[in-house]
Amino acid sequence: GHYQLFKSNSDNFSTALTSRLTLTKFSLDTQFCLTLSKFKVLAKHIKFDVMKKLVFLFFLFPFIFSNAQQLKVTKIKQISFQKSGIYAWPEFIPNSNFILVSKQNFEGLYLINIKTKLLKQIVAENGAGYKPAISTDGTKIVYKHDYFKGRLKYSELKEYDLKTKESIILVNESRLVSNAVFSGSKLVYFHKAEQKMINSHLKAEPESEIIVQTENLMPFITTKNGVKKYIPSGEGNYIWVSLSPDKTKMVYNFNGKKTYISDLSGNILAKLGHFHAARWLNNDILIGMNDIDNGETIISSDIVYYSYKSGIIEKLTNTSDRIELYPAVSFDGKQIAFQTDKGEIFIMNLVYK
Repeated sequence: GHYQLFKSNSDNFSTALTSRLTLTKFSLDTQFCLTLSKFKVLAKHIKFDVMKKLVFLFFLFPFIFSNAQQLKVTKIKQISFQKSGIYAWPEFIPNSNFILVSKQNFEGLYLINIKTKLLKQIVAENGAGYKPAISTDGTKIVYKHDYFKGRLKYSELKEYDLKTKESIILVNESRLVSNAVFSGSKLVYFHKAEQKMINSHLKAEPESEIIVQTENLMPFITTKNGVKKYIPSGEGNYIWVSLSPDKTKMVYNFNGKKTYISDLSGNILAKLGHFHAARWLNNDILIGMNDIDNGETIISSDIVYYSYKSGIIEKLTNTSDRIELYPAVSFDGKQIAFQTDKGEIFIMNLVYK
């Protein structure tokens, strides 16, 4: 009797255990299948989400690049002139067919007629070729004449009239005088680290709302609220400082290493890296050079451009037999002038794509 009871209980237990195991296996299989199904749905969702983003970016990129200006070179020609010599530092004269150049050591100023290819010296003073200021109407050039008395350096600020072909002294012999910049019909310069303003001989024009100039490799911004030092990268040497045409952005090279774009509050907007002698072509595009040296001399350099909207740097020249340097932009943004290491002057014609 005890055996039958035990066997019956054992059979019941075995049946119950088998049923429980079967149910458990079904539950686990079901849960696994459900989990696997959820995973597949999740994976499909993730893939779909990623796909949506890729599709979005696919359509967004053309929009970005279509809004970013691109340049195309239509022509590059060398300006051959009769007088031999090495010339440098080209600048366009507004409303004319002339380009202003100097010697490599900034001695004198020369005008090159782009059409006739004639070159003519207009002033002979030392230092005249370093950052001359050209009026927006193309009638006046203000330059600095540097000379020594004993071991002391003195300077004068002079104004050359392109119509009368005469020079007059604006600032008499002084020590520690900076180059001048135009602010409307006025000229702004530094004398012994103090900012000064004088009248030019232009017709009266409103002063510029914002001007930028450097004194001892330090940028200064002048507004209606006064003048202030501008050092977005901290203390150091700032070169190739330039204000955008809309006067909202600044480009500069810090300590001869890297080039940056910042707003006028000092916030860094873009890092251009190795991009030298930057000039604004318009509010989006910067023109510069990518020179490489061996520690003693420049061994290669092309003219390049950077688009602020797209963040892309492209070459405008790509020559192995010519070292192209220090580009200048025309006032209408359609031409670039540049020099070579051999003292040649070239003009590049541009179109926007």
